[in-house]
Amino acid sequence: MMKWNSEKDFDGTNYTAWKTRVRAVMEANDLWDIATLRERPPRSGSRHDEDKFWHRERKAKAFLLETLTDDLVVSVGAKRPKPGGNLVAMREKFISLKYEDGQEMTTHLNNLKTLAEKLARQGKPVDDQERVCQLLTSLPESWSHFKSVYFTQDRPLPQGTMEGNVMAEFSRRQAQTAPVAVQETAVPAVLKMRTT
Repeated sequence: MMKWNSEKDFDGTNYTAWKTRVRAVMEANDLWDIATLRERPPRSGSRHDEDKFWHRERKAKAFLLETLTDDLVVSVGAKRPKPGGNLVAMREKFISLKYEDGQEMTTHLNNLKTLAEKLARQGKPVDDQERVCQLLTSLPESWSHFKSVYFTQDRPLPQGTMEGNVMAEFSRRQAQTAPVAVQETAVPAVLKMRTT
């Protein structure tokens, strides 16, 4: 078990010194990457690897709790996860969301906006420039000519402008693929009258 001097507990006023000590002990015990979320649970692998990770995660949590004053331990214990799920999973979903040809573009834009808003509520807002980049990279290969126009610009357009341009391009593409309705004009009617 890791040793900790309770006189050095974090009390809310000594963060820098506390963090330096905690980091040194956790690095020496190969737990720092777990505490900072740089090391994640194995996605696939043996049950042994998963068990080993979760054992180390519990060990890191127990050690961190040992380094806090009783008041802070109670406060931390009362905290509940923020609604909206895992931040890492949400971020992954945002950057991996892709538009598929044939899908309604408004649905795709709304999905991107919703995920960006959820990230903002989790304290990780997505800035305008990143939203524009994600919108462009979410478009499929069939949009490569459209995307190349924007990838070569010095400054990205504001999100609202880019969404408008994407919707205009979507509408143009829809109009090209829509069947042309044959309308009766005056010419056939006149020709009909002459033959009768």
